[in-house]
Amino acid sequence: MLSTEVQRVQIPGSTPLVPVPASTSYQHFWVVGATAALLTAQNFSISEAHAEKAETPEQQTDTAAHPSGNEATAKWRVYTNLARDMTREKKHDDAERYYKQALAEAKKGFGEEDPHVGAACNNMAEHYRLTKQWQLARPMYDEALRLLEQAYGRSDPRFAQALRNMASFCGQQEGQRDAAITYMTQAVQVMGSAMGKEHTEYAAMLLNLAVLLRRQPDRSLDATALLQESVQIYEAQPGGFPSEGVHALLQLAVAHWEAGKAADAAPLLMRGLSIIQDHQRRTRGGHAVEASSKPITRSHEMMAARAAWDIGVDLCQGSRWDTGRELLQQSLSIQSERLGGTHLNLAILLRKLAQVDLLKAPDNAALLRAQNEAQRACDMTQALCDAVKQAQDQEHGGSSGPGSWSWFRSKPKPADPHADHMREQTMRLAPVFAVECGSAWSVLAVAQDGLERRDEAEASLQKAITILRSPAAADLATASGSEGNADDLEAAARALQAPGLKHSQKLSLASYHRQLLASCLTGKAKLLLRKAVESQHSVQLKQDALALQEEAAALLGSRPAVH
Repeated sequence: MLSTEVQRVQIPGSTPLVPVPASTSYQHFWVVGATAALLTAQNFSISEAHAEKAETPEQQTDTAAHPSGNEATAKWRVYTNLARDMTREKKHDDAERYYKQALAEAKKGFGEEDPHVGAACNNMAEHYRLTKQWQLARPMYDEALRLLEQAYGRSDPRFAQALRNMASFCGQQEGQRDAAITYMTQAVQVMGSAMGKEHTEYAAMLLNLAVLLRRQPDRSLDATALLQESVQIYEAQPGGFPSEGVHALLQLAVAHWEAGKAADAAPLLMRGLSIIQDHQRRTRGGHAVEASSKPITRSHEMMAARAAWDIGVDLCQGSRWDTGRELLQQSLSIQSERLGGTHLNLAILLRKLAQVDLLKAPDNAALLRAQNEAQRACDMTQALCDAVKQAQDQEHGGSSGPGSWSWFRSKPKPADPHADHMREQTMRLAPVFAVECGSAWSVLAVAQDGLERRDEAEASLQKAITILRSPAAADLATASGSEGNADDLEAAARALQAPGLKHSQKLSLASYHRQLLASCLTGKAKLLLRKAVESQHSVQLKQDALALQEEAAALLGSRPAVH
């Protein structure tokens, strides 16, 4: 299932945290061609532990009740804003100090029992949640609930929002899922009574409850019904479907897909993608967004892109290839807009999109698209490999030509820690870049072979073989042990960005490296054997092909095929 924590909302003076992208697991299937090329589809599941990263949207404060001329209330506002800024910059120690000061000034300026103190308690609780200080967070949430209930009663939307925050917190705690559902159910009831069941805030509450219910295997139908009701409320809003309803569309689409109804999921997902892409165009063009519209977050954009990829792959393998292919293209467009020009994930997506087009072989148009996409993936990964070479030259005091990444265009100053960090990270990613580059060239060879461009296919396979034998991939080639999860390049890339690389993760990438190199060697051997049929040097070509087959067999621990 598509993973996201329950949406947090603001109560007066609070600094909520938006959902984070989902965790990812992987599945694969094989594309048949001159070489065996692996295509990975992303699966979504609700993670038990929420990601550490979070963003803090622009703060909103209830200024109507501020006593004028109160120095303490002015300090409360200043400290709250400073704490919010420190949280955005991930300076959590500084943020905690300012949140504590804001709470103290709220009590001093408004009084111990004022709802502004409840808002400050909520801010404090959210900080403790973000920094995983669970035992400190719970009392703050409890106090926020008590003060808001005392000030506004149990039928006020602000009390409903506090219940939602408590539900979100409980949803992160092991063994407290039932409590989370109870709190969220209460929040839904209060919001429906206070705002009406046609209001978007009620729709948002239904969505949050559905997210919690989807974690319970036996409550999936209940969750889907709530999602459908939420989407219907957004549909009925004057002025068209609001941007804030995108999350509900995505969740409902994935719920249908997981129930085996990919055909029902596709139109919902396409609508969500259309809203997101329109938002991206407006943002890119500098157009004003309506004040009533809530911004579409990066996490929602990437969530939609990943869901589109997953459902698109499913449809491409079934009877709706055209619809699936359109979803894949939209997924690539959204991620290209977000990630920019040269990025490992974009190269991987381009390579996978080429593999999807190869499923339509021998359709000439599909083969041409696959060739173009694979060539773009080759160019992108080659640029990344060049960046590694430049970083290595700088590490050893050498010089290189212009790099593809801005931070490598000149030798960084020794005292620049950011440049040093980026250079070190790039060199750690060298094996991933090399393996993905080899993979892209192998897929390009499949497309060229399908277009009967034999010489180009042979050259591309040789390019892949050369890259996979390069020093950048040499360390992977020496790894041994049990077979890992092939083609888990995204996970390997994330692992390599961390200071250490676990041996099991290294074996996973090494396993894919061996399979890919063996596949390329076998593919080239087949091309040589074809050429031998029409050549005067057939004996030599057959010997060369046998040598390649023997090398491939050695990599896989098997005997070469006899021709």
